[in-house]
Amino acid sequence: MVGKARTGKEAVELYSRCSPDLVTMDLKMPGMDGAEATRIMKEIDPSAKILVFTSIEVEKEKSDPDSIVGRAIANGALDAVCKFSKDGILKRLKELFPDRLEL
Repeated sequence: MVGKARTGKEAVELYSRCSPDLVTMDLKMPGMDGAEATRIMKEIDPSAKILVFTSIEVEKEKSDPDSIVGRAIANGALDAVCKFSKDGILKRLKELFPDRLEL
């Protein structure tokens, strides 16, 4: 882990300094939300890999451009997974990094 941010602004600043291989982004943060932070990170680095972890029921929200999950996906997040679904998180990480993650 490179670092932990409490706000969207802190997340963008940390990304700018550290350029991690993967960003795990929460959506509900004080100030700038995760969807907006995702947009800015993708402007800074179009190759940024951002995976949204959220408590929101993601499957029905992904295709809704007005939902915060839909905005994050539209802004460049790779995907969104429920942070309470350990199996879902591990499966998606394995799909994103097949050569770098052993489960």
